[in-house]
Amino acid sequence: SALALLIRAEVEWANDGPVVALETVRAGRDLAERRGVIHTVFFFDALSLGALFDLGAWDELLQVADDIVRGSRQVGGHYAPALAQPWITQVLLWRERHAEASDTAASLGAEAVQIRDAQVLVPAWVATALVAIHQGRKRDAIAIIEELDRESEVSLAWYRENFLADLVRICAASDDLALARQLVDRSHPTAKRHQLSLLSAMAALEEAAGDVGEAAGLYERAVEGWSDYGHQVETGLALLGAARCLEKLGDVRWTDRGARAEEIFGGLGAHPFVPLSDGRAL
Repeated sequence: SALALLIRAEVEWANDGPVVALETVRAGRDLAERRGVIHTVFFFDALSLGALFDLGAWDELLQVADDIVRGSRQVGGHYAPALAQPWITQVLLWRERHAEASDTAASLGAEAVQIRDAQVLVPAWVATALVAIHQGRKRDAIAIIEELDRESEVSLAWYRENFLADLVRICAASDDLALARQLVDRSHPTAKRHQLSLLSAMAALEEAAGDVGEAAGLYERAVEGWSDYGHQVETGLALLGAARCLEKLGDVRWTDRGARAEEIFGGLGAHPFVPLSDGRAL
């Protein structure tokens, strides 16, 4: 059934990567469309956005997301647009369309709290906190992460693990390493994506704490893992992290890592904004 394919694609995204998940999403979407189940078509489209983001197919992502927001709301749907908006916000941020990203993020919090579902809450809070970091609002970013951390009515674990690296980087950029370490210590990865997100989170935490030797090793492992998985941005961020740490260690390999990262972000049309705990950005 289409519903079974929807669940399967979600699990595949976390375990097998975006390419496999996208194949299942498209098969399920075709089935739902043939049966005339329009609401389910929107859900499949929404589920495709994470995979499209990972793969760097951002122009397609923005088109699909726009279709979701317009089409779903025409038939009274709010859930699928709430799933789409965080991915739109992320792409706009990476492409330095900051005013537009701020606009899309503005409605995220209210919608997410109303829907009260982990699949909506976590991406919405992460995107909103990232906007705050880009705008230099560290206190607001931490307040958002703390609110997420206090959430007790909804089980967030699966989805929080998907975004653990973002959550920890936001904490590190906001000079709250205690909260970052708390998030890492409480992590219980159950899928490949979770494990890789924890690896990147640990690398960011060690770098922020000043242990660049340990961080360099973790970043190198993250590069390999994310590259195999198929996540362009996380691969690029791990390469940048490795480059920063290797340069501090006097290791000439840092130039190669930096060049590879530049190639990835150039291909995405993205500015590799990397907020660090001392306020620098690359």
